[in-house]
Amino acid sequence: MLGLTLSGAAAAVGAAMTVFATGAEWDWLPGFLLGGEALHLRLDGLSGLFVVLVAVVGGAAAVYSRGY
Repeated sequence: MLGLTLSGAAAAVGAAMTVFATGAEWDWLPGFLLGGEALHLRLDGLSGLFVVLVAVVGGAAAVYSRGY
């Protein structure tokens, strides 16, 4: 389970670093409804910063909590 958590955190950091390196925004419009509204996910530079923070803290917490 720890490996999957760290893989997800690494994927999130990788996506954010790609946005940082290219300066392009990432958009995803899947075409289905969630709660009656169309789902739209977007990653730009500012949101990428927060994605990196959450992924690093989440990964560190997963490693730290393994002993419990």
